[in-house]
Amino acid sequence: YYFGLAYDNDADGQAWTLILAGSYWEKRAEDSDDKNMLKRAVDYYQAAADHGIGYGNECLGKIFYDLGEYDKAYKSLLLMEERNPLGYYYMGKLYEEGHGVEKNIQTAIDYYKKAVEVGSKHEEEYGEDRDTALARARLKELDAN
Repeated sequence: YYFGLAYDNDADGQAWTLILAGSYWEKRAEDSDDKNMLKRAVDYYQAAADHGIGYGNECLGKIFYDLGEYDKAYKSLLLMEERNPLGYYYMGKLYEEGHGVEKNIQTAIDYYKKAVEVGSKHEEEYGEDRDTALARARLKELDAN
């Protein structure tokens, strides 16, 4: 919240703090179902992306996917950092379900595998990762391990 306030007031700060501000508002939106809070999350994630923080694009992709705005999700995910499982997992979902892209199970599997590959490294350092676990589950369900 305070990182967001600092940004809103043109205080000097690091661009990655915009991710923290976006996460704060995204979580508040999930807890309350308040679309205005979600809009604030989108604004902060977009600002992070505009400042060169690729993870902002991944966060935007997830939100847009959850909102059913699949074209926006796809466009955001194309700009992902490629070092975090979140973007790969949601790109896999788009291809598996044919939302915003032509349905392609093999491409979905490839994205899920990349999410697991990247996520496994992430998990070694930080512990269990939600998106990596979801990608593993999708691969198991698709019998693609």
